[in-house]
Amino acid sequence: MRSKVTVLVAFVILGCFALTGCDTTPPVLNGLEGENVEIECGTDFNLTDYVSANLAISDETDDGVVDYQLNDLEYTISCSGDVYDTESGAVDTGEIGVYEVVVTVKDESNNESQTSFAFSLNPLIIEKDFYVYKEYDDRFAAMGFCSFENRSRVTLDVSKVEFQYIDKDGVTIGGTDMVDYAPQYLAGATTGYALDNYGTRQVTLATEDAIQEIIVNVDYSRASSEGDTTLEVGDITRIDDYQHNQSHFAGEAIISNPFDKNVEYYEFLVGMYDANGQLIGVMDSIDNTPINANSKTRVTASWLPESSTRPDATASMKGAACVRSFAG
Repeated sequence: MRSKVTVLVAFVILGCFALTGCDTTPPVLNGLEGENVEIECGTDFNLTDYVSANLAISDETDDGVVDYQLNDLEYTISCSGDVYDTESGAVDTGEIGVYEVVVTVKDESNNESQTSFAFSLNPLIIEKDFYVYKEYDDRFAAMGFCSFENRSRVTLDVSKVEFQYIDKDGVTIGGTDMVDYAPQYLAGATTGYALDNYGTRQVTLATEDAIQEIIVNVDYSRASSEGDTTLEVGDITRIDDYQHNQSHFAGEAIISNPFDKNVEYYEFLVGMYDANGQLIGVMDSIDNTPINANSKTRVTASWLPESSTRPDATASMKGAACVRSFAG
């Protein structure tokens, strides 16, 4: 009886090795675990190709450790949300947000391993700069400015814009989140502007090059279907003989109120671009004449510093405006 059992066990073992080599060791996956991949909205991104190019797979076999490509083995890629096309591997980068990915790989002996990572679809492209100038009392002052373009198709609710000013040693020497910006509701494929005139007011700038860098943070979320406060801005007319500031430079536009209620306060900002399309300045308006419901008004934004260096280099201008409060 004992000899029969021995023969049966030996047969099972031999069959196991013949079919799978009795491999019980799962493959080892390296290269992606815990990553957060940053992706600009509107760009091409193939998730399957990314995993294939960046996931290292090794497996213990009867012939020793073997390295594999993703397509050599059975695998699945699962992604949260509805942005991943499992057939083509393409990701819908018109969306926004953070998405979790789980990759499962099965070796020839049906041993499984998993790895997980995330990718972020970032909608904003920020172009930023600062301008240092002398005020009437010969003190240096700085103004920070930026544009923020929404590359997604999702309307964003911009809740805050923050500027920080950095010196040559990497030290923050000034900053503020009390920044003028427009619009608040940023539709897809549109650009907003922000301007800070106050972030360095409490700081003594000893030299013109005291600031070496500006950091801009824009807080946003997916906008609700209601609550848009965007005002329509017409073409910007250049003014080189404006009489209400020292530079005599300004931009004027007709702003339309599409709402069925009067606008009491609003923001109007104008981006200044050079001949190469680079943002070189931002102007805002100090005129807050109320705008009646479903009507228009003419508004001017002006360049505050006395210097005409940036105005002289301005080849084109674009504007943005939004409601800060309705009347009543």
